[in-house]
Amino acid sequence: MGRPLSKDETVVLKTLSAKIKTIVDAADQPALTATGVLDGYVAQDHAGFHQRFTLLHDRLEDLIGRQKIVVNGDLPPSMGANAAVGKEDDGTLVDGVDIRPDLVDKNSPRTVTDRAIMLLHEVAHNLYEDPVFPVRDYAYRGAWGLEYLPPQAGLFNADTYAEAAARIAERLEGAATGHYRATGRLVASRRALKALHTPALAVGPALAWVDIKVNRAWIRSEDYRAFARIETGSRGWDKTLALWKAANPDQLRLLELETALQGREKLIGDRHTGWTGIWYGLDKEHFDTADRMSAYLATLKETVGKVRPLLADAGQTVGYDAQTRRLTIPYALAGVPALKLADMILDVLVEASPYAAGGSPLLDKYRHALVDLFYDHDRLFETPTVAAIRNQINALAATAPTAAEWAQARDVLDLAVLGGITENWLSIDYGITHIPPAAKPFLETLDDTLRPEVDTAVEIGGRHQGDHTRGVFGPAFTALLDALTRISGNVTTDFSARGKNFQKYATELQPFLKV
Repeated sequence: MGRPLSKDETVVLKTLSAKIKTIVDAADQPALTATGVLDGYVAQDHAGFHQRFTLLHDRLEDLIGRQKIVVNGDLPPSMGANAAVGKEDDGTLVDGVDIRPDLVDKNSPRTVTDRAIMLLHEVAHNLYEDPVFPVRDYAYRGAWGLEYLPPQAGLFNADTYAEAAARIAERLEGAATGHYRATGRLVASRRALKALHTPALAVGPALAWVDIKVNRAWIRSEDYRAFARIETGSRGWDKTLALWKAANPDQLRLLELETALQGREKLIGDRHTGWTGIWYGLDKEHFDTADRMSAYLATLKETVGKVRPLLADAGQTVGYDAQTRRLTIPYALAGVPALKLADMILDVLVEASPYAAGGSPLLDKYRHALVDLFYDHDRLFETPTVAAIRNQINALAATAPTAAEWAQARDVLDLAVLGGITENWLSIDYGITHIPPAAKPFLETLDDTLRPEVDTAVEIGGRHQGDHTRGVFGPAFTALLDALTRISGNVTTDFSARGKNFQKYATELQPFLKV
């Protein structure tokens, strides 16, 4: 349950609201069109997109005025805020936003604009068009699926609005490209793979479908966590079922999901009347099981977001190394259709991700089935749109590129990764210069967060040192080192002792400047 905002938090929320107003006021239709967030979709309805975008600030102020913005410290760190929208069993509308305390912390190391964009995403979910809240989560800005959304999914995807806001904010503030918009290794890889889909390189759309399917399964598992806790009076269950049949069929779909889980050796137990004869529902141990299933799917979702696709010459099967996050796709699978390749990728990711939470052997046994069970019982509203996304990916050609085109694609992907890391580091550098003094201690361990990306860059440099790409990769490493130097300068101004780590990173990158 959320709590009301404190006085200081209310002041921060007002600041975030003012920032959102500035962005919305600047977002006329030409400005939104210029962001390019709808580019690549089959159709572009910028007028409809603009119409909804203009409502965002007024909707936020309405929620604030009705005290529908509450602080919820139980939200996971990966979920800075969460829209609470839908309908009660009797059809009554529910709206609002739960936010983590750090979103309205006056000493947060994150800029006001960055937090405002996150809040704007949740407000988009609160746009109501009778009889539904149409803006949902089909793909996220920093994930694999964004460029593969058909028209309706793009127009009704919350992070499409957030990405447009980010690009407008960069223009308004004169911020570096990539400071507020999604950037980094994955986004750069996603763009490169989308561009490489000629001839039909299925890796990009396959990763997109894995991302979207796992995300839908995780969202549904979150729905089920709440559903599992529904209890009625011992004589109230039939009345509840009647309400669902009349006004909330999605609850019946969750009941079908529960029945399917019960059919897997009682992953979830039966609902029954307690020994007191007062209530009807699940035993509390099954609440914990529902939590564990959702936690597992959240972990799998995070794994999908961190994979590093590598196009390999040798091999016959998809491979995955959990330690390096390297997802190896051999040329032998270059002509496999996207959905089939997606199944192969998802299988190896699940196989490499044993169910650890609570050590449940039964949940571990069915972890491959969990994704399908939750995906197959997705929300009724989103199901047609998700099916359209799947159909669009399924319709993509499956003609294999030549070996030479495959090798070229590998080079392009590696260059994209280096460029994405550089974009991310430049964004970090810009952020360092805009954080409040009270958040400065955050910088003392910043070099540790850069270590994995340095390792990735060194790996790429080692693969290409001395080969035909001489003169191509060198400039990419030069740009990377320049970005590292800028970060180092800003961090060591306050934390000089960290300079030795930045120098170590620079030394590791130096040999590849003339690759």
